[in-house]
Amino acid sequence: MRTPWTSRRPRERPRRRVWGKRPGQPDARPFADEPSKDEEDIAEMDMTFTGRGVQVTDRVRSMAEQKLTPLGRIEPRATMLDLELINEHHPKVNGLKRVEAALRIPRKTFRATAEAEDIPTAIDRVRDKLERQLRDHHGKKRSSQTKGAVGYASTTTTEAE
Repeated sequence: MRTPWTSRRPRERPRRRVWGKRPGQPDARPFADEPSKDEEDIAEMDMTFTGRGVQVTDRVRSMAEQKLTPLGRIEPRATMLDLELINEHHPKVNGLKRVEAALRIPRKTFRATAEAEDIPTAIDRVRDKLERQLRDHHGKKRSSQTKGAVGYASTTTTEAE
């Protein structure tokens, strides 16, 4: 029996082809600056801060990053968090501070808004709202066995009885 023509040497086992890797190339990282595969999985989400009527200081930025970073641990696929700090012009002397946030993951965006007397309290409220939305979203995920015809198996068991 004649074997089909291949580009490999005789009596050499066929190798599994991996996308993105060239044959014969070592898979060691050539540069130490590149993130490893473990570091890529724990990619940080980008945070953008916008201030309307409020100046976004380094203190506010670091405090917001500290409070909102745990959202990335709840949803590791989170890619970006847009935070908008708004000074409401109410009749009060200082006015209310409003914080609007949009957390983006692939195919979904979670939005939350909160008002408070000061920015840290508003950020806490926004964090609580986003955290609740993320937890509800995780609760709605279905396993691969239940995807498709939901409730089909339960109707067949009741008909059989």
